[in-house]
Amino acid sequence: MQQQKARRNRGVILTPKGWERFQAAKIQAEFEENAGDDFTLEELSDRMGLSLQTISRTLGREEPVDKSSLQFAFRAFGLELCKSHHKCVEALLLIARHR
Repeated sequence: MQQQKARRNRGVILTPKGWERFQAAKIQAEFEENAGDDFTLEELSDRMGLSLQTISRTLGREEPVDKSSLQFAFRAFGLELCKSHHKCVEALLLIARHR
């Protein structure tokens, strides 16, 4: 009998509240640590410990990512990820299908 690999739940995106909180912390860090210049994707990758693709998905807010990826992103800027900061995409798709 073969064991099935655990499927990763790539099903969350930032809510508007989570996005605002993350952006505010990122902008503050850019002013304090980078002379106000935007961090590059490579700098964000080093800081967050995430791949460039995952960072692009997170910042784009259109493709879902792992909840743990959002936690890494938030922790990189001294934030704690709360339930109000993210939403499950699968639940939104189910709601849309039943309309």
